[in-house]
Amino acid sequence: MGAVTSSIRGAFSAPKPKKVLMLSLDNVGKSTIFYRMQGNETAVPFPHIGIETEDIRHKRCTFRAWDVSSQAVSRRMWSSAFPDTEALVFVVDTSDRERLEEAAEELRTALAHDDMRGCRSVLVYANKQDCDGCLSVAEVTSGLGLPRVAAGRKWTVQSCIATRSIGVMDGLDWLEASLIGDA
Repeated sequence: MGAVTSSIRGAFSAPKPKKVLMLSLDNVGKSTIFYRMQGNETAVPFPHIGIETEDIRHKRCTFRAWDVSSQAVSRRMWSSAFPDTEALVFVVDTSDRERLEEAAEELRTALAHDDMRGCRSVLVYANKQDCDGCLSVAEVTSGLGLPRVAAGRKWTVQSCIATRSIGVMDGLDWLEASLIGDA
């Protein structure tokens, strides 16, 4: 009898949110994307120290998004947020070609960490696609070394303009599909 009750309760209870970690260098638009994912088109992000978390319901999935501070001093503490991460959202400022190698190093370091073994999906937002001379999706993919760095994981690069919400939900669609098995 207890097994029947347990399986009935499981059929109607909400699934556990998927832990999604959001990382980037500073000033790339990560917090703007974080707010757009929540459907907030008017929030003006501000630099923060620490971690902001929010449950984001998207179609068939609930994400528990962790927006981790990007300030250089905070990056040393990123690893404290790594345990139980199922997906990584990494944001790149495509208008800042000179920081692509720094971004690549931070991404490599994060994905190589032992506590990131459970991270099975990597979504890279190539933000600020409206800027003259910005990096293309192909340049971001190559510059980050994604085929090598994210080997064994599902990954994609989504072009976006966070300030206008262009491409943000497309990335979230891919993330949902990758975590529930459709991608």
